[in-house]
Amino acid sequence: TTGIALAVAADNWDLQTQLEGQLTNTKHAKANVMKERAQAMAAADPPKLRDATELLAEALTFNGTDPELASLRGGFLKELGKAEQADGGEGDPPDLRAAIATFAEAASADPADEEILPLRIAALKAVGQAAREESEDHPADIPAALAAFVEAMQLDADGTDEELATLKEECEAALAEPGAANDDAGD
Repeated sequence: TTGIALAVAADNWDLQTQLEGQLTNTKHAKANVMKERAQAMAAADPPKLRDATELLAEALTFNGTDPELASLRGGFLKELGKAEQADGGEGDPPDLRAAIATFAEAASADPADEEILPLRIAALKAVGQAAREESEDHPADIPAALAAFVEAMQLDADGTDEELATLKEECEAALAEPGAANDDAGD
């Protein structure tokens, strides 16, 4: 009976291995179909980059070993961030906060893409500069500008953007001025 039990166990083991292989192949095939759909979405006019990135995130659940899925997703997110950062005119103003978040998502999707970090730093810098500007409709928000510059400096570990330190110091000086604390109180 021991021999029969071992033979049945071996047959079950082989069957389980075959089923696992078939399941893996099916999942990888599904991921490939999803990748092709995502590429078509990104190539559409207008491109549906957010939908494509979400589809690729789902595809990664079916095949986490395909490095092309992650890099494709990161690339689409990078392009989406650029689109959010671009000024398309009166009807399509830039959404720098969305661009910053999208670039962060792109960096985590494809950490090897060296173009993403400088784009994120530039968007943070632009947010800080916009927060410093004062107009009739919008008072300057120095604390928000300072926060954006500090975050950009933290990301810019190499210190390639030398202007960030100056911008940060200018904000700190503006906050240290007498009466600066009351600027946000609605004078």
